[in-house]
Amino acid sequence: MARNVGLTRYWINFAIPSERPSPSYQIGRGVGVTAFDFEDAKRLVQDQVFQAVPLFEIESVVENVTWDDLEKDHVAKNMGVMVERGVWFPNFWESSFERSQGPAVR
Repeated sequence: MARNVGLTRYWINFAIPSERPSPSYQIGRGVGVTAFDFEDAKRLVQDQVFQAVPLFEIESVVENVTWDDLEKDHVAKNMGVMVERGVWFPNFWESSFERSQGPAVR
């Protein structure tokens, strides 16, 4: 049985306030998240990226974003796993080297 059934990949662009409170430096290129639905995606982004800071205004959303849609020089090179539920860009949890080496590196 597939464990990722019912997940959707989202790319969310936020309006960055002029005072740029944290975590705006982390979301300058947007946020990539895979979730059950858009409400779930917003909850994951709140919990994993914004934390105590309220979500910024959402400027745009790309539903069912693919790797081909992503910016290659920074986003694609530094993203997490986009086929599992969670935030995959920014990738806070592991480097692409650590992912390629498997759990023994951690």
